[in-house]
Formats: sequence, C-alpha cells, structure tokens
Amino acid sequence: MCGIAGIAGRSDPALVGKMCYALSHRGPDDQGIFSDQGISLGMRRLAIIDCQGGHQPIHNEDKSVWIVFNGEIYNYKKIRSGLVRRGHTFTTSSDTEVIVHLYEEYGEECLGHLRGMFAFAIWDRSKETLFLARDRLGIKPLIYTFDGENIVFASEIRALLDAGISQDGFDPEALNYFLTYLYVPSPRSMFRSIRKLPPAHTLTYCRGKVRIRRYWDLHMQEDRARPEERDEGDYREEAASMLRESVRMHLVSDVPLGAFLSGGMDSACVVALMSEYSSGPVKTFTIGYGEEDASFNELDSARIVADAFGTDHHEFILQPDVVSLLPDIIRAIGEPFADSSAIPTYLISRETRKHVTVALSGIGGDEVFAGYPRYLGARLSGIYDVIPGYIRRYLFAPLADRLPESTRSRNVTGWIKRFARGGLLDPVSRYLSWITFFSPEMKEGLYSDDFKSLLRNHNETDIHRHFFDQEGKLDYVQSVTSLDLNTYLPDDLLLMGDAMSMAHSLELRVPFCDHKLIEFMLMVPTGMKMKGWHLKGMLRSMMKGLLPPEILMKKKQGFMVPIGVWFKRDLQGFVRDTLLSGQAMGRGVFNPSFVERMVRDHFEGKQVYTHQIWALLTFEIWCRIYMDREGCPDKETVVSQAR
Repeated sequence: MCGIAGIAGRSDPALVGKMCYALSHRGPDDQGIFSDQGISLGMRRLAIIDCQGGHQPIHNEDKSVWIVFNGEIYNYKKIRSGLVRRGHTFTTSSDTEVIVHLYEEYGEECLGHLRGMFAFAIWDRSKETLFLARDRLGIKPLIYTFDGENIVFASEIRALLDAGISQDGFDPEALNYFLTYLYVPSPRSMFRSIRKLPPAHTLTYCRGKVRIRRYWDLHMQEDRARPEERDEGDYREEAASMLRESVRMHLVSDVPLGAFLSGGMDSACVVALMSEYSSGPVKTFTIGYGEEDASFNELDSARIVADAFGTDHHEFILQPDVVSLLPDIIRAIGEPFADSSAIPTYLISRETRKHVTVALSGIGGDEVFAGYPRYLGARLSGIYDVIPGYIRRYLFAPLADRLPESTRSRNVTGWIKRFARGGLLDPVSRYLSWITFFSPEMKEGLYSDDFKSLLRNHNETDIHRHFFDQEGKLDYVQSVTSLDLNTYLPDDLLLMGDAMSMAHSLELRVPFCDHKLIEFMLMVPTGMKMKGWHLKGMLRSMMKGLLPPEILMKKKQGFMVPIGVWFKRDLQGFVRDTLLSGQAMGRGVFNPSFVERMVRDHFEGKQVYTHQIWALLTFEIWCRIYMDREGCPDKETVVSQAR
C-alpha cells in the first residue's frame, strides 16, 4: 500500500518530492523517486508484502519499464509463476514487480490478469509513454491534472495542492453535484483542473497527448448463463464459494491484520470467514456511542459476533468532537464530502492502526447482495405504479408529506416520504429523487442569482442517467444496483474508506468488492437475492448456521452517525457561527436568507435538514481551508473564483 505521484512531459524530481512528502501518511516506511528525460515518478510505501524488499519504483530486467504502485494484487503468486516459466527474472518477492513483467508480456492488456485493488503508473521508456490504471471498482484513487503539455498525477488531491499545482478555484458544477449527492462523482473534483481517473479506466500519455479508455464494465455479457438455466441452490452455493475465496485472498499479508466489526451482517460475514482461515483469534474493532445516542449503537451486536468467533475484540466510544475533526477529514479527502460516516471511519481507523496495519471491511456488501432499503423501494415500485396516478399524487404523496421525520438511526418515515414523492416520477427520476439531498426546488432558493448563471447548462443527473441508460437488459432493481456500483460505491464509500484509513497509515481491504464476485452476483435474479421482500435474502441463506441468529435477523442500520442529535444538543452554536457568519454569507454562492431560514427551521423543529446543513458545513470548512488559505478573510467571493 502506498501513495504514488509523478509528472510526465518534463522531469521534475523536486516537484515529485514535494508530492511524496504530502503523501507521507500513506507510506511512512519508505520513499523512492525515479527520474529520466521527460518523466519523474515517486512513491511513499506502507510495507505489507515483501517488507524487506519491494522498494519502489521497481523496474524490469533492462530498466526500460518502471512502475510506482498503490494497492494489493491478491493473485500475484499465481501470475508470477507463469511469468517465471516464460523466462522473466524477478529481483523481489513483491506483487509490484509482477505488474512490471506482466506489462512486458501483455502491454495494456495486462489488466485483465489482475485481481485486487490498484492504482499504478508505468513508464515505458522505449515508447516514451506513461500508462496509468485504476482498479475495476475504484478501491484505490488516482488524481491527475493535464495542462495540454504535462500531466501530473497523485494518489490524493492534497499532493497536487501542497506542491503548488492546480490552485485555480473551484468548479461550480462540481458543487452542484456535491449538494445533490453529498459527494463529487468522478471524473470531476471540486477543483476545476483536477480530475479523478474513473474506476476501470486507463490513461495513456505520450508526447503531450492523452487517451482515456474504459477496460471493464458491469454489463451482463452475452455468454453468461441465463437465470432460468440455474436454480437458487446453485447460485447460492457458487456465491458462497466465491465470497469465501475472496476473503481468503484478502488475508495475504506479511504484517498483522484485523477487521472492522460494525455489528451489521456484512462485517459479521467477513469476520466469520476470516475466522475459518486464521490460525489465531481475529482482531476486531468496533466504534460506538454513549447512552444518549443509544439508537445508533451497534456495540451489542458486535459483541455477539465477537463472542461467537472468539475474536480479540476492541471497542471505542465516539464523542461528538466534530469541530476539531472536520478540518482533518476534509484535508484527507481534499474536497467537500458530506457522508457523516467519514467521522466514525476516521476514528476507528486511528484506533485500529494502534494494533494492526491491515483491516478488512464489509464495504460493498449492500450493493452486491441488495441490502439497501431503496432496493426494496425499487421492487415495490412495480406494485405502486398500478395505483392510479391521481391517487398517488393527490392522496398518498400529501399524506406522506405530513409524516414527521426522525433523527434516530432508522428514519422510516423519511423513507416513506421519499418513496411517495418519487412514485410520481419516471423510473430513473424516481430513483434519483431517493438519493438526492438538495432537490432542484431547494437549490432554486439556495443559490444566488450570480451562481445560478454559472449553472445554466448543467444537469446534475447526467452522470447517473448515463449509467442507468446503459442497463437496458436488467430489471429495475438490477439497474439501480449497477448504478450504485458505478457511482455511490466508488465515489462515496470507497473514497471515504481509502482516505480515512490511509490518513492513519492503515490499509483497508474490501472482499465484497472482488470483481469476479460482483460479475457473478449481477446475473443472479433479483428474487433470489432479496428472497421475497427481505433484503439480502441470499446472503442470509448463505450464512445460516454460521452467523448467530440475532445477526441474521437484525434489521439494517448502517454505519450511522447521530449528527442530527449532535446539532441540537452539542453543535448548535458551531452551526450558527459557521454558516451564518459574514465569511460564509459573503461568498456569493448562496442566498443568505434561505440559509438563515433553513437553520432556523431545523433548530425550531419545523423541518429536518440534517444532511443539508452538514453538507453546507463541509463546504464552508473546505472553502476556509482551500479558498481562503487557512481561514484568512475573503479577498474575493467564491463565485468570482469559480468564473
């Protein structure tokens, strides 16, 4: 696991050195820089495999191919054996060197042989070509900027910024995306000239020209078995075998490892399967809350799993110290990010790193095995659509709007309201309404007139509609599952998992995100995955007899944070002082009266705007860090910077 950086088009080892310094938290064990005519590559290493060897950059036999690599290749030993038989000579035992020789053998098609998480850069001296690649699901990040001549890349936005690159103001369309989904979807970033290489994409740079291509996608292939050709037992048995294989492969390590244990079924599955392959007790780590926030706790469930499998269990209680944590979280990501799960992920990563270097997580289980309540909503939509439209519009939707929302972990009334409102729309708009936080109507009041003028030709649903439109052969639930795998999983959950863990030099592994498992599960019929109206029905069947009954029957809770409760109990002053300050109001982006009314209505209990207020807070803190340069007073508004 590493942080990587580089520049092509010119050689600049000093610049790469600055970027590597900014990535020290990703790799505290080692640093290496390679420079040649027209190229400089650098890396910071967190030693996991071949700790004594494996120094990067690594080259082939004649030094015509060089690589810097971030990630893990879980099938590297098998690949290495084949390459040795073909005559390749290895000088290390690392998975990094395998990629070098695989590229020699297959060129850019080497990616088809890799199973793991990765972001890497290969310099091919004979072709004067830089080849960048990111893994299929987007587990490891890769950021770049291209000025028409030179390309600069790194593992994190902060590396580019700390090296003095691309501080050119923010992208107004990225902000519009962010306020819609609470994250900025790739390939955008909040900075105008910085882009994220999307998952399953490569970027080839040669003599000032850039080519980007997609090398893998989630579409069901024509040669896959049709659902009617297999029964449920066959699907379940193969899925269980593939999940076991994935967990086993993710245990390869030369350093201590453990697992995040949230108390939900996904992390419990990972711990259960780890226990089958571990010679000693699995180290597990759980974060919880005090008695005042008990509805968000999963400590009891985590203890049940820990006791069932005899783990070496560690618990931490989270305090609402958001004021001090938020700037660190935003710096780690480099842009506004309003999924409040980043808070416990950041803290559990910090505590876990005191005990192990690698941790496995259940991220991806909901997308792969249909675990989100919105998938149930997607399945119910077929029935709801039978009801005459005028009844849905004039009876059900108004009744649902009257339901009070809750600040508890399971906001069932909020789910009902979103379902009823979305039931008036076409399928894609319906689903997008369920995952939207600032609606178009809200943004009409929120944005200033000047800022609206910057968004005249922008449609914040275009990226999501693009993926949805590609899934014509899938049923509705499969389509929205695929949409989440292409957007929410990489750009929210995996981005967060990587940034929060690597901020503390902890490698996070995600066995549910094995691409072979995902390819298989996408072809499983929805009715088998959900088992009637039960979410994760297939996964529950797979784990019956292995997981405790209390976990199998437990309702989904998610890695929730009591932000709404903290706002009212502990953070009301912080919210008002930050969002209603002259510094925030003077940026020219938002309508001050709308923000004032939103904050007032939330704290007076007239409306619940927890997610919206959290999003505005993260944007304001980001502005103070990156637009104001460490919180200095504004010299010009953010709107003028965006122009």
